[in-house]
Amino acid sequence: MCLDTVTKRIKPTKRVRVGWKIFFKCQDGELQLLYRNLEGDSIIKRGEWLKAEEQTIYFGLRDRYYTSGFYDMYTSGFHAYKSIPQVYPPSCIAVKVKLRGVHTIGFEEDKEVLVAQEMFVEEE
Repeated sequence: MCLDTVTKRIKPTKRVRVGWKIFFKCQDGELQLLYRNLEGDSIIKRGEWLKAEEQTIYFGLRDRYYTSGFYDMYTSGFHAYKSIPQVYPPSCIAVKVKLRGVHTIGFEEDKEVLVAQEMFVEEE
C-alpha cells in the first residue's frame, strides 16, 4: 500500500486513533498483512503494540510507478483507512485497529488513510 496523495503531515503523538485495516484471513484465523516492506513474518501478533520499520517512500504525481518523475515523499508506517472500506477481496477481512503515532494523512485509491508508527490489533 502506498499513498497516492499526501494531504497532511502531523507531529506524531501517543494519542490513540482508530482505523480499519485489510488483512488476508488465514485458515487458522490468523491475520496476514497484504503489503509490507519489512523483513520477517507477515503474520500479525494480536494484543500488543506493533512498531513499524520506518523508511522514506518516494512517489510520482498520481503514479506509483515513478514514470512521472519524483513528486513527493513520506515516512512509511502502518496504513489504515479512516472509515471501513466497502469493497475488498473476498479472501480478506476488514479489522478495526488502534493506531499511535499517526504522522501522515493521505489518499489511496480515493479512500482517506492514516499512516502511523504503531498499530494494535485486538485479540479475538
